[in-house]
Amino acid sequence: MIRIGTSGFDYKDWYGQFFPPSLKPQHRLEYYAQRFNTLELNITYYQLLSPGAVMGLINKVETGFDFFIKANRDLTHGTRKHAKDTMVKFAGQAKMFRQAHKLGGVSSSFPRLLSAPHKMKIICVGRWNPWKRSGWSLNSAMRGGSPIERWTCCAS
Repeated sequence: MIRIGTSGFDYKDWYGQFFPPSLKPQHRLEYYAQRFNTLELNITYYQLLSPGAVMGLINKVETGFDFFIKANRDLTHGTRKHAKDTMVKFAGQAKMFRQAHKLGGVSSSFPRLLSAPHKMKIICVGRWNPWKRSGWSLNSAMRGGSPIERWTCCAS
């Protein structure tokens, strides 16, 4: 199946252009999900979601819709000081999406500090774990569940 979606969905310049002006903010994801079948969820890069927030997102979309959750910035751009705690919490979010059959994959972006040859290795789609060398694995943090099948990664 071909998946078509965007990176994020709630942008001010979409109001009145993509979203009808009368559409209430709490219904924007449902409206989006009626027109696309996937979404890169950027909010997970900036903050870890509560279980209630994850369930709220899951409950707003129909069967067949997938979220690509973006790896939290503490894992990709941070000092890794709190990497273990962040990974456990992020994996908990991923597990909730996966159990609801709404996890399309995990997207990751990395800082510009990487040289061009390293960027070539990071831009990928497929089974890959960007945290393997640090000893943290999303799959192991999800406690032995089925592996994440799809990753999208880029160096920004």
